[in-house]
Amino acid sequence: MNRSESITVRMPGWISWLLRIGAGTIGVLLGFLVKPLVGWVVAIVGDAPGPLRLAASLPTGWAVPVLALVGLLAGIWLAHTARHEALLLTVSATAVHLRQKGMERRIPREAVSVAFLDGKELVLLASDTTQLARYGASDLPARQIRDAFDNFQYAWFDHGDPHEHEFQSWVDGHPMLDETRNRLLRSRSRALSENRWGTAADLADDLQEIGLVVRDRGTDQEYRTIARSGKPRSEGASDSGSAATTNT
Repeated sequence: MNRSESITVRMPGWISWLLRIGAGTIGVLLGFLVKPLVGWVVAIVGDAPGPLRLAASLPTGWAVPVLALVGLLAGIWLAHTARHEALLLTVSATAVHLRQKGMERRIPREAVSVAFLDGKELVLLASDTTQLARYGASDLPARQIRDAFDNFQYAWFDHGDPHEHEFQSWVDGHPMLDETRNRLLRSRSRALSENRWGTAADLADDLQEIGLVVRDRGTDQEYRTIARSGKPRSEGASDSGSAATTNT
């Protein structure tokens, strides 16, 4: 057993380097190909975007380094954005820390009944099956996530959501749900379709307060009933993880 005080799992560094180098390489290739590319675009549609016309007006000896630099800068920006949006997970004997998209959260060890990966999402549940967190974790190595929890002897479930069989797809107006729940799910569906992730996360919290756990499967919402009413014990931003689940 690793006796370190905590274990942090983050997006592998090679992804950032791949974005930087890949974008720079594309810039170099574009520098060589921009003149024939612009000629082809003009022949097809009669015009080309201004930046492409400007790049095509440069001698190849200038176009290659200029576009390589532009590509490299774009790659640096993409790498920074990817790190900002990726989950940063820190597990210790006393708590789980999660940071994503500038939001940070701490969940005490005693609140966590089980942890697992539901597809590409990391999920933590309380003993009453309340969802403490659901965060997109597609950029993190799954084995490292599991090992971090195992290292501190958190309960880990290997086969997806242990309550998978309880989820059902939401259909607006379904008689199994009262109008309050249908209204919240309807509002959340609208928020998701309009890319209002924060609103969708808040509505997921509201649904959980009245006994429903909700998750997203493509464009559909699925829900299950919480075994017993109860509020998750956590510290930090109020968020059932939906801000990180609509990703990715």
